[in-house]
Amino acid sequence: MAKGGVGKVGIFDESIESWESYTERVEVCFIANGVKPEIKVASLLSLIGPKTYGLLKNLLAPAKPLDTGYDDIIALLDKHLNPKPSEIAERFRFHKREQRPGEDVMTYVAELRKLSIHCNFGDTLQITIRDRLVCGLRQEAIQRKLLAETTLTLDTAIQTSVAMETAGKDAVELQRSHNDKATPVPMMPVHARSYPQYVGIVLRKGISKKACLSKKREHKHVKYVKEGSDDDLNPEEPLYYINRMEHGRPDPIRIRPNIEGTMIDMELDTGSTVTLISQDLYKEHFCHIPLHETTIRLKTYSGENIKPLGEIRVSVNLYNQTATKNLLVVPQQGPALFGRDWLRTFQIDWHDIKVHVLRLSSTPTELQNILDEHKAVFSEGIGKLKGIKGSITLEENAQPKFHKARLVPYTLKPKVEAELQRLEQQGIIIPVNHSKWAAPIVPVVKKSGQVRVCGDYKVTLNPVMKVEQYPLPRIEVIFSSLA
Repeated sequence: MAKGGVGKVGIFDESIESWESYTERVEVCFIANGVKPEIKVASLLSLIGPKTYGLLKNLLAPAKPLDTGYDDIIALLDKHLNPKPSEIAERFRFHKREQRPGEDVMTYVAELRKLSIHCNFGDTLQITIRDRLVCGLRQEAIQRKLLAETTLTLDTAIQTSVAMETAGKDAVELQRSHNDKATPVPMMPVHARSYPQYVGIVLRKGISKKACLSKKREHKHVKYVKEGSDDDLNPEEPLYYINRMEHGRPDPIRIRPNIEGTMIDMELDTGSTVTLISQDLYKEHFCHIPLHETTIRLKTYSGENIKPLGEIRVSVNLYNQTATKNLLVVPQQGPALFGRDWLRTFQIDWHDIKVHVLRLSSTPTELQNILDEHKAVFSEGIGKLKGIKGSITLEENAQPKFHKARLVPYTLKPKVEAELQRLEQQGIIIPVNHSKWAAPIVPVVKKSGQVRVCGDYKVTLNPVMKVEQYPLPRIEVIFSSLA
């Protein structure tokens, strides 16, 4: 080629690119520089480099490369350097390919297109790439979104995936900048146009007033360290705490596990790292089990050392769950503590505990006082959210749509009427005489036989609403922000 031509191809290096890609670049370079057909062979031989030229010479021997046609040279080297791969093997690589860590969606799609070149998918190429894209994505949230689409095309799948991926990255950046501004969510109206008198909305209530009062409890924190460690604490070592309960502490949460066939009254304490009992309780119920030495010692913040007498291995049954656990024995007096080491093994029936504690610690008068004080929480029916007004933002030039009422099946009509009356009595809907907007209702039959009245807003409000998108962050994003 003439000196000063457009572009530079360079010699062929099979470790960098394939012969197919190289010949495509050579053709582009020839076109850009106006290389005539009669000098294509000479130009190609001057570009490919000594290694490829030597290979070509051996393949053509005893003929000379310069005496061979351009197309014949390309075909001969292509057959040797770029043999046709197995269709089965290429399809296997294609279907096995998944999105890699740190790989964005567009790069993943480009790799899928590259792997599909020799798969011979034919007319099903777009559908096959779409399926592999959905199945191979790493983010579960994007997968769920794509799987929910009934008429998903490859272009739509790529656009949705890229949009959600970008939104996720933006959310990470926002969280890292500690932007805690709340994003208001527009409220959806509830219209019941099958019955013209019902077209209003009342928001459901959110309970913000605390129903239960917590009492201040006195306790001492003690540290959980290894035997033989220095008294001075190493701030780099993890600290574990238990609560040393004092007598007379009000309203403890009691739990009664079966330990070695004996029901033991223990105090449930999520602040305790270990589970322990006193020496007296050990002598009374478990003296037949030999004590084993333990390397654990306890030390209070006031400097008091508590060295356990040892630990025993016991069989525990709680709420039909059985396990063999370690139980510390300490010389100090006090209630038995059910700590977090046992909580990791046993699933606790919190409802049963709450009812039990309420019965033990509350008299009928105290209970009634609590109910009276928080009657808004314990009252029957549904409440209202007070002090907050919902709003709906529509697109500019949005025109109101008054959709014609749909017919309700005769078998459901009495139930729908009864449900509408119930909603009106509870203040969830209100009757109006006129409205510019109206959406038809969709009656949904519950398992109990009752009817749930839903509004079909896809024919009225949804197409013209401005909805602020706020993607929920993944747990990995939350952990990254905490770090």
